[in-house]
Amino acid sequence: MSAPRPPRSTSSPSPPESVLMPSSPVRTSLPPPPVRFSMPMNTSSSVLRPVARSAVTEVVRPA
Repeated sequence: MSAPRPPRSTSSPSPPESVLMPSSPVRTSLPPPPVRFSMPMNTSSSVLRPVARSAVTEVVRPA
């Protein structure tokens, strides 16, 4: 009973980080390319900058 407990503790913090990490990079990586080509650079950059900053702050704060 003592052996399985330690691994679980280390696994607990790992899952949340793994889920947050892929979520933030995927969102920031996917929107920029299509948005830049579809919309003007001014609109895409102005809209992506605040969104990326808010997503990064939200992920960095809890982490």
